[in-house]
Amino acid sequence: PKIKLIDKKVTHLIAYSISPTITIENLYGIFRYRIVNGQVTTINKFMKLYAVFMIFFFAIPYGVWFTHFIQYEESTGVERITEIAEEIPVILMLVKHILTMIIFVYINMKNVKLFKTFEKIDCYLNISKNRQFHRKIRAHLQTALITFLVTYAISCLYDFIKNDTFIPYKVLHVAIDFECHLEAFAFYTYVKILVERIVIVNLYLSNLVQANENMNKLPNTSKPATNAFDNLIFVGSISSNNNKLTTLATAYDAIGEAGKLINEVFNFQIFLTLVYTFVFVIMSIWITVYSFRSGISVSVYNNVIECIEELIPVVLMCYICELLYAKRNLTKMLINELIMNYELPKSVRIQAKSFMELVNVWPLELVAYEMFCLNIKLLVSFISLLTTYLIVILQISHFM
Repeated sequence: PKIKLIDKKVTHLIAYSISPTITIENLYGIFRYRIVNGQVTTINKFMKLYAVFMIFFFAIPYGVWFTHFIQYEESTGVERITEIAEEIPVILMLVKHILTMIIFVYINMKNVKLFKTFEKIDCYLNISKNRQFHRKIRAHLQTALITFLVTYAISCLYDFIKNDTFIPYKVLHVAIDFECHLEAFAFYTYVKILVERIVIVNLYLSNLVQANENMNKLPNTSKPATNAFDNLIFVGSISSNNNKLTTLATAYDAIGEAGKLINEVFNFQIFLTLVYTFVFVIMSIWITVYSFRSGISVSVYNNVIECIEELIPVVLMCYICELLYAKRNLTKMLINELIMNYELPKSVRIQAKSFMELVNVWPLELVAYEMFCLNIKLLVSFISLLTTYLIVILQISHFM
């Protein structure tokens, strides 16, 4: 079914629900879209220039500091090697920041298309004007963002107290590092709002399954409840003329398309986050072991905390992707119940079978360049690989 998106409220409500994350991204020069007269469109030249400015804002000061560090650092031998090695993760962060800014400008049209896909999903699910739904998402994202900011601030405060690093450099380091973590949270934001829409699909399907089990026909209406989502009756009455399952299937198809777009938009960020986290943890392990063997004072506890902090973005991405896949599996189970219920009208079961084929086509698995599928298995494999390298480094350290 075709749905015309003519109501400006649809755009504003979606933008309202994700605005906590988008606002902070804009401060860094990351603009995904702009809204003009209630319509989503690509970013303008001013936004692009601001993004370029933010690239130089971080790159030039760090370049000056690093050049000064290389030329005038008085330490020698093992200590100098260790200090230079500590800068490798920072350089990777800066490179990641620069590439991220360039890519966001390059793929801006996909961000706009993703936003419009969410508009289409909301219209199919009849929640485009439901303020409670969008407020619920916004409240969750605000809570998650505040938790994220407070946790990050505490860890930074601890670093400032424990380290005697030059303060302006430390501030620059924190600003660059925060942007890397922010993109992981942005990924969480977009997948989360996708999960919430699958939850609505599952609620509609659950109502249909429960109505049949209770032998009570639902009222023939297409308006969802406005005060709570526990009593949604979008699916209408169970009859051979009911084609609401087809509409739900179309909504799921749009959800699958949105998942694909999220993957394309964040593909590079996912890959760089995994690479950076791996390099950071390995370098931290190597520096700790190397310094300890060389008799240089090093805080093992501090390094462990830093490694855990850098693993949080990977954990966050894997968790939300696992949740997305779990909701998709629940959708599959509910549809299967409809297919296996031979008391339902034949037309309803045919729609359910078509829906099942669509679910199989869209597994909703997010991957990084077809190499890493983000889920709990990846997280376990990631930690297992780090443990293996820890053992290897410990073995090699005996020959240092």
